[in-house]
Amino acid sequence: FPTRRSSDLWFLKLSLKCKMLTKFLFDNCDCAGIYEPNFTLLSFYIGEQITEKDFEEIKQIRKLENGNYLVCFSHVV
Repeated sequence: FPTRRSSDLWFLKLSLKCKMLTKFLFDNCDCAGIYEPNFTLLSFYIGEQITEKDFEEIKQIRKLENGNYLVCFSHVV
């Protein structure tokens, strides 16, 4: 995860909930950047209900055809 994330404009524009979601996804995806969603676990860790709509707010996250998510580590997406 880029160390500049906290000062990147795209990150600063996110809601607090989506900032927490972004950090969780970048910290918990596999080495290929894939995250298999577990909305119950996400909601537990973040302390708010997490839905697919929250993922849509984050441009660095892409939904794959199989339902998993791809975490894009590059700031150019």
